[in-house]
Amino acid sequence: MDFVVNSSGWAAVALIVAAAIAGIWRRRSNIHYVLGFASLALASIHLWYSMGTMGARVTSAYANGLDAATLALLLLGGQTFVGWRLQRPGKLRTTLRATHICIVAALVATIAYHVIENGST
Repeated sequence: MDFVVNSSGWAAVALIVAAAIAGIWRRRSNIHYVLGFASLALASIHLWYSMGTMGARVTSAYANGLDAATLALLLLGGQTFVGWRLQRPGKLRTTLRATHICIVAALVATIAYHVIENGST
């Protein structure tokens, strides 16, 4: 079970990085959208399996990492929604694009904190 938890978490991170690279390399590419939605799905799978394996490991530091993970999942959901909204033309594209970039910066910070606090335990 720990293998599924660890591999799904790192695979979600890899998909997020790949989606970011695809977004930088070519704006409005289909692969960017697919990778974004896939990273949210894989992060949700990581959450599902992680909750089942926690047991008695929840210490104060561990709980802080879980708070960061929860925030990261919410940010990833928001990121996916904003990305989905960017597919449509409209007046708010510039604002949405800036929001999309700000969310990914916050996402990187919260995922890094989660990995530091809870990684490979």
